[in-house]
Amino acid sequence: MTFAAEKIQRFRRFPFWWQAAITLGSVVILVMVWSACGISPPPSPPPLSSPRAELRGRYGDVLALAFSPTGEWLAAGTSDGTARLWDVSKGQVVRAMKGHAEAVSSLAVSPEGKTLATGSADKTVKLWDVSTGNEIRTFAEHVAPVTSVAFSPDGKLLASADSGGVILIFHVSSGEQVQNLIGHKSRVNAVEFSPNGRLLASASDDRTVRLWDPQTGKLVRTLDGHRSRVTSLAFSPDSLLLATGTALQFNLRMDRPGEIRVWKLDNAAGGSALKQTLPGSIRCLAFSPNGEILASGTDFFETSTNSEVTFWDLKTNAVLSKWEAERRGQLHAIAFSPDGRWLATGGHSGRIRLWQ
Repeated sequence: MTFAAEKIQRFRRFPFWWQAAITLGSVVILVMVWSACGISPPPSPPPLSSPRAELRGRYGDVLALAFSPTGEWLAAGTSDGTARLWDVSKGQVVRAMKGHAEAVSSLAVSPEGKTLATGSADKTVKLWDVSTGNEIRTFAEHVAPVTSVAFSPDGKLLASADSGGVILIFHVSSGEQVQNLIGHKSRVNAVEFSPNGRLLASASDDRTVRLWDPQTGKLVRTLDGHRSRVTSLAFSPDSLLLATGTALQFNLRMDRPGEIRVWKLDNAAGGSALKQTLPGSIRCLAFSPNGEILASGTDFFETSTNSEVTFWDLKTNAVLSKWEAERRGQLHAIAFSPDGRWLATGGHSGRIRLWQ
């Protein structure tokens, strides 16, 4: 086998469309590959697979998104250190929360919609009054940049994670730290409470996903099997499924394609077993409100400049549609509206796109 043929064979191991530039001396060959893994190439997007609206602002990268419980407004965290509330129907900013010294990397809306939590690269977590935009409280217990924040379903607890692998749980009303979850060996990229409140899931660069009891702080289960860093996770609305996604890692010595794993959770004991694996190189995940569709945001590092959102039918593993969400840049965040009518996407362009 020639050198070029051998390299092409390596690219064929990836279970998704992949565009790669292989340099041989001074010659650059552009390769497009689809591996035969039992999944048909994605169909043409439906007529509505283009943004219905764009919320434009020159505020830097959009790093985090979350809808209000009513869907009337959308919170966005940006690289300029500000969280903004957008009126979805008017396409205007109605509130700006300024106070972080660095980028707002994550945010979460409380279940009743009155409080916004923001996590920042400045190592702090802040709570904001949505109606006034005033800061309620600052948590400064983290010693590394905050990567993810999440409210419990009853709104009483707030979980936050950082790039040092630490996960903290606070009591929202008192500000008291009630849990310090230790176990991950590297950066924690995402934390999320199950909708029934029984579990807290965390995803890490150490290639594991951990399930915790948020009341006791005890580790319930470690989900192993991912071959590269776990970048994102999402619970299904009924708390019975957990989707986890990894980033692509590729070099000429070792292939580590990204993937989505969907785990079936034992609601009683908090146990889990792998239900199915879907292909992709994943930046963010979100279940539709009815739990029937999983949306994944994908970055194609180095070899393509565009990022996409893919919609998966979880019953069949079929790709329902694939949309180009960011051109010439990374996609950082996606979020479904509570009624499932809209999907919001945000990334490097600074634009928030609303898809119907």
